Amino acid sequence: MNNDNHSNNQYNDYGIDSTCQGVYYYIFTFKNDKNPGSYYRVTVNTHSNAEIFDKSYRVTDNPSQNAPCISPQESEVIAQKYAADHLGANASLKQVKEAKEGMYYTFIDSKTENECRVVITKAGDVIQQPALK
Repeated sequence: MNNDNHSNNQYNDYGIDSTCQGVYYYIFTFKNDKNPGSYYRVTVNTHSNAEIFDKSYRVTDNPSQNAPCISPQESEVIAQKYAADHLGANASLKQVKEAKEGMYYTFIDSKTENECRVVITKAGDVIQQPALK
């Protein structure tokens, strides 16, 4: 794919998802040999273009029913901090919706129009989502 990914990284899993516009895409995960215990997450769009969007994804087990749940306010604070770290001071909330895993947030940088999409799980973990163009 690029200089950051070793061509022999072992395939792990895949999934199919869709954007909010209804466009379907694949997400593949490959073991990250440079960072044991983590995975590359790669999207492939309808034109067969692949892009690494997460180089250090870690699989987390589903939290048990006794696991702590965070409040919606805590979830939003975590998402805002993550977006500010990735987009800068111009990050603003574009969309929020409930997802199976937790809360799904989309932020946009008003100057560059770059997007940052994350799911904040009920346990407070951040799962980066691809921002397809």
